[in-house]
Amino acid sequence: MASPSETPSFGYVLSVIAGDKPGIVAGLSEGILRLGGNIESCSQAVLSGFFTLMMTLRFETDFEPDVLAAELLKERGVEECRIFCSRTSALPVRPVPESSVFILTAFGEDRPGVVRVLARALADKGVNITELYAEKEGDGRFVLIGQVEVDPKDDPRTLLLDLEEIGAEYGYTVKLQHKNIFVATNQLRRPSL
Repeated sequence: MASPSETPSFGYVLSVIAGDKPGIVAGLSEGILRLGGNIESCSQAVLSGFFTLMMTLRFETDFEPDVLAAELLKERGVEECRIFCSRTSALPVRPVPESSVFILTAFGEDRPGVVRVLARALADKGVNITELYAEKEGDGRFVLIGQVEVDPKDDPRTLLLDLEEIGAEYGYTVKLQHKNIFVATNQLRRPSL
């Protein structure tokens, strides 16, 4: 039971898909604010012309998930979206282990199974993928960028060697860098005047 100073809150996970157009994020965020909610985390991308978004939300009001989705569909720019909503309490949550965050990149000639091969190799080594972006480019090549959690007791050099071996077998290049190194070497900086 919440103490008098604590207001009860209710968590939700929201997934949205639609044909891409300007204004979807604006409409969703306006609806969430109108309903008294707060966005706790968000990941959005446009994939082959499709808008995709995942959010975790918190409200002081306990909405039925279908009612919350229907309310958000009333906002300008959101009308044609498909919204899927679940209470966070209804979903299993994986405890976050102590881990080191690395950035995985892979690129080469596109062929079926690239994501499968890398994802299976990582899963078999107990490495969790926390973010993943993959796209086939117009010239028949692919690029994949992922953020992964490597257990601190595991040697990332061994993991990299294994991934490079897999890449060589399938004809693509694989790189693995600690997140801090990746950010430092790939950060966009304003040119000095």
